[in-house]
Amino acid sequence: MTYVFRADSSFEIGAGHVMRCLTLADSLRLHGIGSTFVTRDLPGSISRKIAARGHHLVLLPGLDWRKDAMDTRAALPANTDTLVADHYRIDAAWHRQMRGHCRRLVVIDDLANRPYDCDMIVDQTFGRTRAVYEGKVPAACRLLLGTRFALLRPAFSELRETTLARRRSFNGVKTILVSMGGSDPGNLSLDVLKAIKGLEYQKPLKIMLVLHPESPVMQEVATYIESARLEVSILSDVENMATLMATADLAVGASGTTTWERCALGLPSLVAVTAPNQREIAGVLQARGAIRVWDSPESLCECLDTVLSHDGEWFDMMSAAADICDGDGCNRVLEEFGHDAHVETDNH
Repeated sequence: MTYVFRADSSFEIGAGHVMRCLTLADSLRLHGIGSTFVTRDLPGSISRKIAARGHHLVLLPGLDWRKDAMDTRAALPANTDTLVADHYRIDAAWHRQMRGHCRRLVVIDDLANRPYDCDMIVDQTFGRTRAVYEGKVPAACRLLLGTRFALLRPAFSELRETTLARRRSFNGVKTILVSMGGSDPGNLSLDVLKAIKGLEYQKPLKIMLVLHPESPVMQEVATYIESARLEVSILSDVENMATLMATADLAVGASGTTTWERCALGLPSLVAVTAPNQREIAGVLQARGAIRVWDSPESLCECLDTVLSHDGEWFDMMSAAADICDGDGCNRVLEEFGHDAHVETDNH
């Protein structure tokens, strides 16, 4: 039995699509099931992570989507059980060209904005309901909706209980995790560092900055850190994000898939919306008290000052975030795929 994943990553696209597919593929391997990744070789691609984790890799050339479907079909092993497509530019026309070449076609999506011809959709958007997919999917399509199906690596559920217990004895922010996603082309990382530098905060702060090793802003950020004399660790090619989030007391980051990771570990977060499709859900999470959204250096300074100065605000955010996602979604998806997986009861 083989699973095939069709997903891309790049400086522009980000790594989220490939990373959540990798989460599934790594878990499937524990059940003795192999996976093949079909992906385009784009600038900033994390395809090396796929190969490093021992999955078969097929690189596609070019940007022609009709040829993309043809090349993907040609890459499917003869025994392909399930084809998983995680790509915003793939729709029903592409899906139909895969029919007859796999037993089951699964789509991972969080837009619900186009027609789909698939057997199952996994949409981990908080509060997602069936209504948004009416008229867009076949009648028999199985819908796995909401953060109970968020595809997070096992480390997040494994660290959740001890991390939340530690957070309950919180005594002020000491460590801030900064992760603005991908290569951070807008250099929001620099805005964050400048905002932290300008704080009137009595306790010393340790900053963990996650930045793509090939980011075009790396040198400018490094130069500023040296001149500002901030205690900053620049981290690239991070494989232990769950540990970093468990260690941090506050996150400043981009919206997107990593939102559910931060929630699973009850990490209060100041979030910048970096793509239009993220704005609505960021607003919902802010209304729930799980995050604070900032859209300028000035509003970031306000958010930082509020959370750092008021422990009650920090505790409210921690509790609200932890209620959003429990981190066990991958097991639930595997169970829906028909593979035995440990599933805990989700009461949220």
